Amino acid sequence: PGRIKITALWRGYREELQKHFAEPRIAMFERIPNPVPAITRGQVDEAIAEAHVMYGGAVHPPAMYDEMPNLRWVHFTFAGLSSIRRSNFWGALIDVTYSRGHSGALPIAEIALTGGMMLAKDFPASVRHTDAGSFDPSAYAALLISGKTMGIIGLGGIGMNLARLASGVGMRVIGSRHSVTTRQPGEGPVSELFPPADLHAMLGESDFVAICAPLSPDTEGLLDAAAFEAMKPGAIFMNTSRGEIVDEPSLIAALKDGRLRGAYLDVYA
Repeated sequence: PGRIKITALWRGYREELQKHFAEPRIAMFERIPNPVPAITRGQVDEAIAEAHVMYGGAVHPPAMYDEMPNLRWVHFTFAGLSSIRRSNFWGALIDVTYSRGHSGALPIAEIALTGGMMLAKDFPASVRHTDAGSFDPSAYAALLISGKTMGIIGLGGIGMNLARLASGVGMRVIGSRHSVTTRQPGEGPVSELFPPADLHAMLGESDFVAICAPLSPDTEGLLDAAAFEAMKPGAIFMNTSRGEIVDEPSLIAALKDGRLRGAYLDVYA
């Protein structure tokens, strides 16, 4: 206070946001309690013209950077910077940072494990049987989780939390990390580390496969037909990262031909 002038732009930008985002997405953010009063478009223009720092979220005007001549630094609240690929902050000649490892890493790891366990215990069959008012044991096949192998692609904040949770329920945990160049012993809850070049070998050892990696040129389309073919038959697949990392027709084919037991998707292309 007294040294930093802060302006909340959200409500003054609604008309602009409606040109680029679906109404339900805008309304979702508006439901969050906001004690800051609405400002006029003129006040918005004045604030962005003089701003040196911007703190932004997933919903922002794609051309906003062009309107901020004095901007030196922008920080985004989400975990993966790929969320700005369709805006002109992508490639901007300023400092751009984001909240990797600090954007709900633990709850996202928990939901990944929950999705995997739901499929392992065949909850879809349970729901069908409940709806039908009958139980067919021959159509129900629960999988014991303890002793199985969890393979994690990407060991950042979400990946390491998932590794700890999976280890805690008795699973062996292996993982791939971009900075690793050779297959080597892991650390903490991860028993073994695989380099990206050995991804298919890791997939072949994994009963559960979780994507926890950011979207980048190296990971876009990483899970393709060859990757699904390399997976252990009956594996369970979870993606809580970015949908574009997965070639979705290949995923659908792997589900249809029975190579995968099931897939839990928190995201999709």
